[in-house]
Amino acid sequence: MSSKPIHLIPFLYQILIEDQLDDFSVLELRDRYLALAGSTLDKAAARRLVYRHILRLKNKQLLCKVSVKGTKKATYQKTELFSKATWELTKHNSTTKVSENHDSSYESKSNSPKTVLQERLEQCESDFLACLQEFQTYQGLSSEFPHLKEGLHDVRSKTKIQSSKLVGQIRAIKMALALS
Repeated sequence: MSSKPIHLIPFLYQILIEDQLDDFSVLELRDRYLALAGSTLDKAAARRLVYRHILRLKNKQLLCKVSVKGTKKATYQKTELFSKATWELTKHNSTTKVSENHDSSYESKSNSPKTVLQERLEQCESDFLACLQEFQTYQGLSSEFPHLKEGLHDVRSKTKIQSSKLVGQIRAIKMALALS
């Protein structure tokens, strides 16, 4: 694995690294996240946030998706790369570096504009993937349950608009990165 650290928010770091949660569902991770974060987010927003991070970790091959036979339910398991990863805690505009052995002594560093843009790009790309998956899920649910089609139309449209906005943000950030 490359030596580039993987960014993770503090509550997810605590759940996945310190508490060593493995073989979990999106909802299980969401519930644990909400237990730590308090009532700052509603359940839907917390699920989206957690899912974005799961997708990002899955795309980096740090998590693998395990489907439960006969259902649409899935769990996520840590891969070998997960235990070898170097983690970096991110919170607002400051970043805290965590060593590979998950030592509790953190070393703070300030972010350069290029690093901030790269983090924003990763976040927007992750948000876009979650938005795309959400849109596809609404389409699937509309086909599977025709009586819900009309009710899901509005949220599906909002998701489509959000994904278009994210594509615009991704393009703008890539342009800014190219110029920096």
